[in-house]
This record gives sequence, C-alpha cells and structure tokens, in this order.
Amino acid sequence: MHKSALTSTGWQAKPADQSAPKIRTSANAGPWLLAAGLLIAYALPWLVTNSAALTFGGYDLAEWSSLPPAARTTEPALLAALLLRLVLTCITLYFALATSYRRGQAGWWVSLMAVGLLSVAQLPPLEYFSIARNDSNYGQQFALAVFSLALGLVILLSPQGSWRNYVAAVVALVGALAGYTGAMHGLELMRGYRIEANMGGGVWLSVALFAIAALLSLLRTRRDNKKSSVL
Repeated sequence: MHKSALTSTGWQAKPADQSAPKIRTSANAGPWLLAAGLLIAYALPWLVTNSAALTFGGYDLAEWSSLPPAARTTEPALLAALLLRLVLTCITLYFALATSYRRGQAGWWVSLMAVGLLSVAQLPPLEYFSIARNDSNYGQQFALAVFSLALGLVILLSPQGSWRNYVAAVVALVGALAGYTGAMHGLELMRGYRIEANMGGGVWLSVALFAIAALLSLLRTRRDNKKSSVL
C-alpha cells in the first residue's frame, strides 16, 4: 500500500511539472507573434495607386515622403517621414518589451538580436557619416536608430516587472497613432502631385495589431494586479 501510494503520487506530480513550461511558452509566444505581425504589416502596401510601381510599404513611404520639397517646409520639417519611421521604432521597442525571459536566457537573446537588427535597419546610408552630415533627413534616421537601440537595451537590461505592460501599451498606442497620421500626411503629399492614391491594407493591419497589443498589455496588467492583491 505504501509503495502504491508513492507511485501514485509520483504519477500525479509529473504532469504538473511538465505543464508549467508549456504555459510559459504559450504566454511568451503571443507578444512575439504580434511583433512579427507588425513587421509584416509594415512591409505590406500602405498607399496604393493605379500604378503598381507607386505602391509603397511603410518604410518606402517614409523614404518617399522625405523627398518632396514641400515635406521640408512643413513645421516640423519631414513630419510625415518622422511619423512613418516612428512606427518601426515602436516595433523595435515592442520586440524588447515582448520577452518575459530573464537576461541570458535564449528568448532574451532573440529579443536582443531583433532590437539590434531593427535598429541597424533604421540607419541612414553610409554617406551620412562622410559627406552628408548636415542632411536633416539622414539625421532623423540616425537619431531614431540610436534612440531605438539605446531604449531597447535599457528595457532588456532592466528587471522584469509589471511596468513593462504599461510601457508596452504606451508604445503600441504611439505606434498606431504615428502610423495612421503619417500615412495621412503621405497621402496628402502624394495628392499634391495629382497622384490618386488610397490607404493600403498595411496601414489598417498595423493599426489593428498595435491596438490589440495595447489591449493585451493592459489586460496583463490587470491580471497581474489581481494576482498581487490575492497574494
């Protein structure tokens, strides 16, 4: 009877030990899937014209929005490009906030790699560092790249805590607002050249995913607060 009881207890404890990692993996997968979806949405068409050659993703639209002379006379200058580039900055920061792994774990290194690569992707051409140091467009790109890398590293090196959920919600809301507003400014610039264009699916998908990311972050905050009150 004693041996049977021990065997029974052992069989009961094993499934409990195996189930914990699965729950943790599932919890970590959601934010990362959202971050990956945001990257895909940024690459999809943001403005669609009658000509296939003038269909822009978020990154391409930011580059195009910096070219017209009218973009440099706005206040502040290059506003459309800034807003559209800020979307990629928010995606970079969301990758840093998405991980719940502690420093040094495999998931943490994945987030670090994503932050590094996306920050490098925001850098201006190499000519900025040699012959075009006074170019305001390149300067904007460099500033956002440095900001993304610096703040991303601060987030990754900081202790885990519920503060991440609040910051993630703010980052997501800023990304949604910047994306929609930037696309509207880009649309106005394009129509100024009498080019008929409409919002593409990438804008709406990006705004929707950012909204979902903000909502989930707030729900996680509420859940964590309930757990704290129970304890």
